[in-house]
Amino acid sequence: MHVDLEGEGFGRLIDSARQALRTAGEPLPDVTGEGESAGGLVRATAGGAGTLDSLRLDPRALRAGSQELAEQIVEAVNAALSDLRSRAGVAPPVPGVTGLEAELERLQEEALTRLDAFTGAIGDVLARIEGRAG
Repeated sequence: MHVDLEGEGFGRLIDSARQALRTAGEPLPDVTGEGESAGGLVRATAGGAGTLDSLRLDPRALRAGSQELAEQIVEAVNAALSDLRSRAGVAPPVPGVTGLEAELERLQEEALTRLDAFTGAIGDVLARIEGRAG
């Protein structure tokens, strides 16, 4: 990916990053998501803040072993969160920020490289001016 760091390209890049950061922490619209597992014996509801609002277990679900019940709860909660994102029109979360960190580091290195080249060019121009004046 090439990013234009000349002229207004850098400004647009920074503006886009700021807007993304502003909206990243905003709660989702006033919607809820619902999910279930075990044929409806385990039901979960997720709220606009991306949190679990409720978890309902039919008493029959308790007959399952603890490991199976835990898996059913995880399945229902994940389904509720997925439903919430779908209803709110939000993309699934990026697993981890490693890619973002790497991209920001690359952009920083590219910006510093260009800044070094720019300051070097200014130094060359000043040296030429001083050489002509002396």
